Amino acid sequence: MESWQQYLADAPPPAFPRRVNLTSAPTPDTLVRRKIKFQGKLPHKASVRAIVLTAWALVNVHYSDAEDVVFGLAMMSHGDDQPEDGENEQSIPAAPFRFCYHPDQLVDETILSFKKNDFRPPYGNQVSLESIGQLGPDMLNAAKYDNQLVIDGDSPSSTSTPLDRVMNVEVSLTRSGINVQAFFDLSSVGRDEMQRILCTFEHLVLQLAEPSNAAKPLRSLSTVSSTDLSQIVAWNKDLPPPLGAMSS
Repeated sequence: MESWQQYLADAPPPAFPRRVNLTSAPTPDTLVRRKIKFQGKLPHKASVRAIVLTAWALVNVHYSDAEDVVFGLAMMSHGDDQPEDGENEQSIPAAPFRFCYHPDQLVDETILSFKKNDFRPPYGNQVSLESIGQLGPDMLNAAKYDNQLVIDGDSPSSTSTPLDRVMNVEVSLTRSGINVQAFFDLSSVGRDEMQRILCTFEHLVLQLAEPSNAAKPLRSLSTVSSTDLSQIVAWNKDLPPPLGAMSS
């Protein structure tokens, strides 16, 4: 892996696609689904929602190549760590959510900070992604990419959160993991690209849910999923023999 990192050091980083047409609303009419099943018990004091939110924030950091990111966030808040058939639910409408990446911060500290925040966007619900400039140039600069995360989202016909971004990721909690639906604008995001983004998201979710990673820094988490590794192997299956072997 280290040799690949050196080889790709000067390559352009991956990036979320921007909205193709800034004068018209996106059309998120394409759907990709994914089921993520947790292995074993969740880390102590870590809720699934905090893990999901942390993972999507790290996806934004990875694809934005930035340590300060803003994305839309909406969720149905519960009174405990597990979904309870509507008990103690409180809807939190969509609003900008800011995440500042600190690579040396521990995984457990990051997850717990989201839990203590009660999952509420710190800038209130009166500010939309479109009007985020009123919060200052730093916030506007961090909101580079048109995406939102909806936790405990229902089907598009019944959800109260408008799916009007270029990329809309809905996460529903289950007893064994999460179900993910991504609604996106195909003119801005390719289907294969959306699949890769969700593979990265799943890879991060499972690492965050692994108890042995709780005391590790965020920089230790890998963003290279098994799907990415399989693609690398496929690209290199027909390599010519080494130069030394050809001359011997």
